[in-house]
Amino acid sequence: MNNALFDTVEAALTFAFRYAQQQSPRTPMTHLMQTSGGGRGLYGLDGAAQAGFILSALDRLPREQRYAVTVRFGDVRSDCPCCGQLRPTHEWQDARDGLCGFVELEGLPHEVRHGMIEQILCNRRADITALCKRYCLIRSTAYRQLALLKERLRKLETLALNALSDDLRAGGAVKRP
Repeated sequence: MNNALFDTVEAALTFAFRYAQQQSPRTPMTHLMQTSGGGRGLYGLDGAAQAGFILSALDRLPREQRYAVTVRFGDVRSDCPCCGQLRPTHEWQDARDGLCGFVELEGLPHEVRHGMIEQILCNRRADITALCKRYCLIRSTAYRQLALLKERLRKLETLALNALSDDLRAGGAVKRP
């Protein structure tokens, strides 16, 4: 009998990132309003332990793999304490910036790099043509760089998910096939 909480590694990662974001920062109002930890029946110390177990497995991955998974699954937005606007977490921004150093992105402005990474890993639409016009880039070169980056990020993500799958299944968090 398999008592794992999650059917897939992807579901476990989604839970862990969302749970971690729900917990921080904790104000008295969020404490009163919070009733569960993402629909898994996990909240309080149980939810924190499960999220911590999943995120610690992520921390054991090589840096680039960890960045790719963090950008893909950690795209959780919360209210900024200063302006109240939705913003990504610092961890997510750091991971996205860490991926900007790839050779496939050399010579591109940061806004274009960010757009390409978010398009590939977060399924957002980046208007590459408009960005090329804005920064006087050759469109065909930018699309070639996008294709190379997509291949590299998909490989990193696949390697990371396979390693996490083994680790989380062994720890009982994810069901065995």
